[in-house]
Amino acid sequence: EDEGDELKALTGHGHRQAEDSARWVAKLFAQKKVPGKRALLHSTSRRARETAAKLPGHLPGVDVWNADLLRETNPSSNPMRAEEAFQRLFVAPEKGEADTLLVVAHNNIILYLLMRAAGVPVERAAQAWRLFHLRHASVTRIEVRSTGARQIAFVGAAGHIPHANVTWHNIHGADMSAWKGGRPDRHKFGGRMVVLIRQATSSGEAGREQDRRVAEHMKGLSEYMVSGHLTVTCTASAQSTGTAVAKLFKTAPQVLPDSIVEYPEAAFLQFFTPPTAHSRDTVCMVAEDGPVLYWLLRALQMSPDDAQVAATSYRIGHASVTFVNIKSDGAMKVVAVGDTGYLDDDAPA
Repeated sequence: EDEGDELKALTGHGHRQAEDSARWVAKLFAQKKVPGKRALLHSTSRRARETAAKLPGHLPGVDVWNADLLRETNPSSNPMRAEEAFQRLFVAPEKGEADTLLVVAHNNIILYLLMRAAGVPVERAAQAWRLFHLRHASVTRIEVRSTGARQIAFVGAAGHIPHANVTWHNIHGADMSAWKGGRPDRHKFGGRMVVLIRQATSSGEAGREQDRRVAEHMKGLSEYMVSGHLTVTCTASAQSTGTAVAKLFKTAPQVLPDSIVEYPEAAFLQFFTPPTAHSRDTVCMVAEDGPVLYWLLRALQMSPDDAQVAATSYRIGHASVTFVNIKSDGAMKVVAVGDTGYLDDDAPA
């Protein structure tokens, strides 16, 4: 433990984010969305300890452990430590057994674990983690079956954190939020933000409520994450959700051809193009889970054939939100996958 690390404490916003996430995780347990048997494992760094400390207050009796193996690392230059963490944590449970391991760690190592859980080989995972960038105190859920099969439910979910508290860049130097009227120290995403929304459930009033909530969530994101210059596209079966979002941005959705559901590559080539330098716009694409996952995996540099196969490794909920940021040089970063945290009581199963 070096002295520099001990000086890196959570900011006021960091403490609020950690508390928001602890409450949301506790809600997943209360709603029996995750197995009740649980343990908490955290990195030994000060920020991780302070984040993890919020959880026992909402999860009485949880076993708490720390692991130096989870300290921040650069998997590109030191993949073996990250790989050791993966091999120790992602052990298939015995048949009939179910438990939940809560891990509080850091952006880089979490993303390496995600890549390996998705079946990416060590050599590629040591580089592919750079295709993501997680928001602070975000939550990622990966399920491991007794057969060893793994499925990703969501990545970097932060919809449960109030918009005013969301941040994604670590602060270097003093926390300046006090000089900003209490607002967090953050910069807006530049380039093009592609927002992929799985259409709301089709069950009557529940679907209409999800339409309303996802539209309001998108409007809140316009304060910092998406631009007011927003284009909404949707498949025919997702028009209800697409229309709800477009209405709040005073525009109309562009309905994609029916063939897009079966052949989503055309829409990927159309909307995932690099924006012009210094521009900032948003494309919102509303569709079924199949096209949404295909577009995500193509953004993660998979071939069309590989994207079709890899989609089975993900299970995203209705009205979930996925973000892909595209820079003018063509570089892409995934910020979140399948985030439904903003739905409150409709926490993902």
